[in-house]
Amino acid sequence: MNNGFYESKHSPTHLILSLIVNPPFSSNRERVVLHVFKATKVNNGSSSVPDTTGTTTTPVTPTYVNKSGVVRTFNSYTKLTDIEGNTLAVELGPNTGWTYDRVVEINGQQYYEVGTNEYLLADSGITYTPIQTRTVLAASSAVPLFSSKGVKLSTTLPARSNWLTDSSATINGIKMYRVASDEWVAADTVNVSGNKVVSTTFPEVFTAKVKTPVYSATGKLLDYQLVTGTSWKVDRKVVINGISYYRIATDEFVRA
Repeated sequence: MNNGFYESKHSPTHLILSLIVNPPFSSNRERVVLHVFKATKVNNGSSSVPDTTGTTTTPVTPTYVNKSGVVRTFNSYTKLTDIEGNTLAVELGPNTGWTYDRVVEINGQQYYEVGTNEYLLADSGITYTPIQTRTVLAASSAVPLFSSKGVKLSTTLPARSNWLTDSSATINGIKMYRVASDEWVAADTVNVSGNKVVSTTFPEVFTAKVKTPVYSATGKLLDYQLVTGTSWKVDRKVVINGISYYRIATDEFVRA
């Protein structure tokens, strides 16, 4: 066989070109395989070697909507993405609230813009309304609790208890109030009217100068009194049915 090239077809799309070399100082022939390429046809019928650096895709143009609000993550750490949909190293903590100025659609999914080129997947949290005036919820009976995903929890709000809430949200079509990190109560199961924290100051300690009646969060007179001369720590002043009270325990109030 003379020096030259020969063609070996291993598949319809692959060609192996080999060079047969007669070295000047050896009687043995050596086959040198030059390259292996995937061949593609061009318009003139000849083969051309494609770019081996990979295939590029045209990026999808994001769709923006100027809509502001607040979103709270679910009970887990949540990754953010950039405008191209790439996952970032940045994480948001569980049950944390973040303001957003725009809603954007990236690769067919909705995101909230929570920072510069930082986007939170809409399915990773719930939008909510902050309550500017701290509001107390009164539960006259045991009330079921739900997670931010709308899952009913095994715990309940005890009967004759009241709880501070800082936000409301619509979960599974039901208005709910948040009473703990990831505990929500349905609005129609608690009393929220006429029971709000007053912005005026209150004493840190209440001392009963005489036997003092004790009331519940709904204003109901309880069947026991504070003993004369005893002192009780006060954590808030509230208005119940138009009357001001100091709270001295979870569901115990004395008139201010």
